[in-house]
Amino acid sequence: MNRAPTAGDFATLGLQPGATADEIRAAYRRLVKVHHPDRNPGDVEALATFRRLTESYAVLRSHAQARARLERSPLAAALARRRPLARRSASAEQIALAELSTGAALWVDAAAVLVGPDRATALDPGALGSVFPSAERVIRVERRPDGFHVFLPPQPSARWAVSTAAESEGLAVAALWVGDRQDDDGEGATTARAPLRLLTDRVGEMAVDDRGWVAVEALSVDAEGAWAIDLAQPLGRSPHHATPVRVLRDEDGFRVHSEIPAEEWTPVEAHAEASAAVLVALLAGVTHPVAVPPAV
Repeated sequence: MNRAPTAGDFATLGLQPGATADEIRAAYRRLVKVHHPDRNPGDVEALATFRRLTESYAVLRSHAQARARLERSPLAAALARRRPLARRSASAEQIALAELSTGAALWVDAAAVLVGPDRATALDPGALGSVFPSAERVIRVERRPDGFHVFLPPQPSARWAVSTAAESEGLAVAALWVGDRQDDDGEGATTARAPLRLLTDRVGEMAVDDRGWVAVEALSVDAEGAWAIDLAQPLGRSPHHATPVRVLRDEDGFRVHSEIPAEEWTPVEAHAEASAAVLVALLAGVTHPVAVPPAV
């Protein structure tokens, strides 16, 4: 595709901006297996998702290949040799958010953000950050005279843990910004105040013919091979690396699909108190419960 990648392309594949070519390829292969028209005959929604996945993958792959060619160029090698050693070591410096001085900034990971039951956002005072971003640390925190300002990348669709620690232990956030210009001063047209988006739907609230995505923790199996789904688990409306299990509800109950093999689930003695039996679990292409051939 002859266009620049957008935040939407990364979100479609459940990736963060800056993902490597291998991560892009792996995400595409995982998701396209689930949404391929051959596995969802007559499913218009799956077909539309498949087309979005294919387009975004083509754009991101082309961009990653061009970036790789640039990084292998003689100019890139020369610039790397000239880069000051002090800058390289500074990126590894670990600083706690509570120690951040006014006028300074740190890059932190998602675990540094605390969300209260009322969606009030705070920061973990003990969270460590670095002065330069990394693949994991994509959230920028600035300490200004009026308090902490948090700059998020284009709104992620991952789940954010809800905790009462945001109300009692966290550092208050003066402003939360969402946009793709993380160094913006807060007045640019592409940066805006926005509430942190959480998944509010639950598996138990699904209607017949409804579908969505849940985390691995929502699905459990006992020692007898009986699968169940936690009805209280949050439900997403689009795929993401944090919610890799697809759930469908029909008149008879729940069916789940995932590229994760059944062997990666640890059997539990008892399912969640508010859980429902899973009729069919299609895991890594294998249907569970596995059909037993009739005795001859």
